[in-house]
Amino acid sequence: MTENINRKHEAALYHQSKGRSIIPAGPDKIPLIKWKEYETVIPSIEQINQWWSIFPNANPAMVTGPLSKLVVLDLDAKHKRSSKEFDLPATACAKSGNGGEHFYFNHPGKRVVKETAIFGLGVDMQGDNGLIILPPSVNDVRGTYEWIVPLEDGVADMPEWLSDIVIDEK
Repeated sequence: MTENINRKHEAALYHQSKGRSIIPAGPDKIPLIKWKEYETVIPSIEQINQWWSIFPNANPAMVTGPLSKLVVLDLDAKHKRSSKEFDLPATACAKSGNGGEHFYFNHPGKRVVKETAIFGLGVDMQGDNGLIILPPSVNDVRGTYEWIVPLEDGVADMPEWLSDIVIDEK
């Protein structure tokens, strides 16, 4: 258990070092802190260390949007949704704790809506002010989050068919 706890804390620090806003979340995906301010401020290393000393088994969660420069298309396996339904570019991708898929895209510089069921149940967009659980998290039924294609291998721009729906031009 300690090895996994340390890996989660290390992942939080790693993502913070890459300029991503990281907060602690429980196995139920609910943030363990009030996190509104971290939509506009990246927490410090000291803050992350403090959180993980209070919540040593916390999962690292990233605030999506312009600050972290990433948005995520979330496909939910429990609704039998998968990437086979969509024409997706090669991009960073993770398996969720429930077997779903998270596809990471560059933030386009315009407001991206945080929306559920954008193509029916089980297809959600974590846009501005959204939240996504990062590997190596473990959910409440012991399912693990794992990178399929790590962020370091490259993040694509959103495909036009997706940006047409989730970019708010207002």
